[in-house]
Amino acid sequence: MKYFVNVQSYEDLKTQYRALALENHPDAGGDTETMKAINNEYDSIFPMWKHRETVTTGKATAETAASTRSEFYTQHGWKGENYSSNISLKEIACIIREYVKDVHNDYKFSVTTEYFSMGRSLYIAIMEAPADVYTATVTERPGYVQSINYRVENEQFAPEFRAVIKDVQSVMDSYNRQDCDSMIDYFDVSFYDHLDLGKWDKPYKIVPRTKKAPTFTEYETVEVTKTRTKKAFEPRVIEAPATIQPGAMFQLKSNFNYGGRRGTVYQVDRMNGEYYIYAYKMGKGYKNKLTGNIAGNSFFISLENLRAQVEKGAIAFVELHEVTKTEEYTSTVRRPKKAVTAPATTDNAQDHTTAESPTASGAGDKAYTITKDTDTRDGSAIWVVRFADRMERDEYKKTAAQLKEIGGYYSEFKKGFIFRTDPASELINLYGDIDALLDNLDLGYMRERPQGSEQSTETDTFLKAAGEIYEESCAGIDTAERSEDEQVADDITDASTVIIEVLQLKPYEYITNLEYREQLTAYITGIKDRITPDAVKLIEIDALRFIVETILEEIKGAA
Repeated sequence: MKYFVNVQSYEDLKTQYRALALENHPDAGGDTETMKAINNEYDSIFPMWKHRETVTTGKATAETAASTRSEFYTQHGWKGENYSSNISLKEIACIIREYVKDVHNDYKFSVTTEYFSMGRSLYIAIMEAPADVYTATVTERPGYVQSINYRVENEQFAPEFRAVIKDVQSVMDSYNRQDCDSMIDYFDVSFYDHLDLGKWDKPYKIVPRTKKAPTFTEYETVEVTKTRTKKAFEPRVIEAPATIQPGAMFQLKSNFNYGGRRGTVYQVDRMNGEYYIYAYKMGKGYKNKLTGNIAGNSFFISLENLRAQVEKGAIAFVELHEVTKTEEYTSTVRRPKKAVTAPATTDNAQDHTTAESPTASGAGDKAYTITKDTDTRDGSAIWVVRFADRMERDEYKKTAAQLKEIGGYYSEFKKGFIFRTDPASELINLYGDIDALLDNLDLGYMRERPQGSEQSTETDTFLKAAGEIYEESCAGIDTAERSEDEQVADDITDASTVIIEVLQLKPYEYITNLEYREQLTAYITGIKDRITPDAVKLIEIDALRFIVETILEEIKGAA
């Protein structure tokens, strides 16, 4: 390793990365290629140290190399507990709007958003309050005050009002992230926050209200399909006029080199005698012409060439006709959360009851069935996955998204998730059930490749590189208090992790991967004299322990 030397722990790895990023990030004056090299090294050894952290503490973390690389390039960066790059600012505004209406229902707020070229802003204005927001001793009481969140400790505001300001600010911060350092002129936030009293053109008002107990209703964001009917214009081809006049329209049936694109409609604007025409592009909905010097907005052509293009079919004259169109569109709405019941199981289905999920997917325990079925439309084979337990809506949405990524979609007709290929292995990746996989796994076909000393030169090179990564990343670790068997178990686990990362295998894909099996066999052959039955038992990953036992049996049989 060139940049990560003598790493002591998982946290030390992240600390070293942060220090390297502070020094080498391009935004801080560093070199782009150097930063890329640092990122590549970090990504290669991160999974190994993440695994060690899980073994040492007994607590799995959902962190990834990519997620930790974004935290942060400055010493004082932070992110809120609800921060997620997947939540839009409009959704955050909606969440806060619902929160203040519920919790601070004796006030009236305005919550809006703004997007601009260098970022985005969230504006919250307190428009009505149940009582005077100022203390009795204050003589000037302006109805509009900017950035009251940064003046919250000002004694001019009443204590009750300051408490409201602090609470709303804390909710905003929980969805924000900030990574700023004026010393290196580095500024990065998820959104700019503004909390004002009133607006510049509309001061706040005192409107006495009795505060109601908050309900703390949980909301969810869902996509719904709606239909709408609207009038629109569409071009219809007509016969080319004998005499072309301003106002005539034509449509391009093929692309032209100077910006014109197929389907574009132009309207003749003016003519230069009997030689040339000047036309301008019709805008969205064909309601107006687009002028100016933007490429594609104007069309200049001689009448002779225009006639020639019409004869070739590259240009057609058209008229606009009003039509009524009905279309479907997707709308995102927020509504109170409701529970849903997952599809029921069938008696003839194969049952997969899983233990705790070994992945970081957060899916939890799930009992599901897989039934092989037939697509009634074309007679092809399909597999139907049905879940036995009742799921809350959030969990159901998360499960549906996970299954969509591996090729599944929900069918009302089948009352389950449809797959075109058997999804058993992918479901194991998501929800566990290692025992069921290992009980039915036949690794005999892997014996076709040579083992031990007959490994290829490519394998030796691979293992040497993997070993160097492992040894350098573990330099300095105190192993004096660990037994030899514990150390061997860890060595095998770490070697397996390196091989999986170098081969870029998906979770549990290594179980049936030939190249992984070959590399691990070569590694185990080299240390077989150190491996005892107790060392194998100390391997905490069930699938890896099973594979190691199988490899040792093969080595023993070959001897």
